[in-house]
Amino acid sequence: MNTSFDQLPNILTVKQVAEIMGWHPNTVYIRCTSGELPSFKSGNSRRIRREAFIEWMERLEKADTFAILRTDEVEEDRLNTSPRKKGGYHLARG
Repeated sequence: MNTSFDQLPNILTVKQVAEIMGWHPNTVYIRCTSGELPSFKSGNSRRIRREAFIEWMERLEKADTFAILRTDEVEEDRLNTSPRKKGGYHLARG
């Protein structure tokens, strides 16, 4: 599903988010009930505000960028054969 964020309804269902993400609805439901993706109950269903979904997507993108940067740092450190670690980051000797 190719969706522009401004064309999304104000309130999304778990199924709609799952279709946008290409995930199984259970995965979205778990992210909602864990609090990772802000949502609210409406009867027996979960609903996600469009703004909350967009903000969550932006956090995912930032986390993905951070993971890519961190992976690059670890690879560089591996090449420098540094055995030291601090706070989850490898430090190259220099």
